[in-house]
Amino acid sequence: MDRCQLRPAGAIETAHQTAVAGQIVTLTFGIRPAELATGFGHIDQGEALSTGAHQVKHFAEKPPFAAEQMRAAGRFFWTSCIFMS
Repeated sequence: MDRCQLRPAGAIETAHQTAVAGQIVTLTFGIRPAELATGFGHIDQGEALSTGAHQVKHFAEKPPFAAEQMRAAGRFFWTSCIFMS
């Protein structure tokens, strides 16, 4: 696994714990979408890790047609373009 996605509360601490545990190589922070926005890349939240972070199942670069379905699914996040290694 080389990426995972975090929930907002305690994200920095969770990122640190996940990195120390050696469960990932690179972390990225996702933003829960508040509205339909096709100008952002979308992260598909994957399996939960023991630290509370999640694997990234898939990344979609600015999906023009599927963005509303992705937002409604509840497991997609906008990419923040913030990475931590």
